[in-house]
Amino acid sequence: MTTNYVIAFVSKVRTAATIFLEKELFAHGIEGLSPSYGALLSSLYRNNGKLRMKEVADLINRDKSTVTHLVNKLTKMGIVIREKSHEDSRESYVVLTPKAWAMEETLRNISQDLITTAYKGFTEDEKVQLVKLLHKMENNFKN
Repeated sequence: MTTNYVIAFVSKVRTAATIFLEKELFAHGIEGLSPSYGALLSSLYRNNGKLRMKEVADLINRDKSTVTHLVNKLTKMGIVIREKSHEDSRESYVVLTPKAWAMEETLRNISQDLITTAYKGFTEDEKVQLVKLLHKMENNFKN
């Protein structure tokens, strides 16, 4: 195995994870929700279902236009709504709907299944080392 193909391997893992998630979402009857929404929804679930748009962008490390696009799609699906801030009319919140709350446990289970599958056969030390090394590699691309 050569180390020169690390980026290709990372890409293959990401593709495999995406396929895994798409199959699981479909198997659980969750249609139209792609894995790209996972970080946004996870951030909202961890924050009582309500965050400012800027907070979402910061938490998921995406620019505001990307978050706006994701939120618009989730709004059309009835999973989130936008709510204007009472303090500052220029700000808006992203708020989970009852439909989103009803999916929370299923989405958490799917996420846990993904993690379990990804780390199958790994020791705890290997998991920690892998994350450290990937984080180190990511930092090499930051200016």
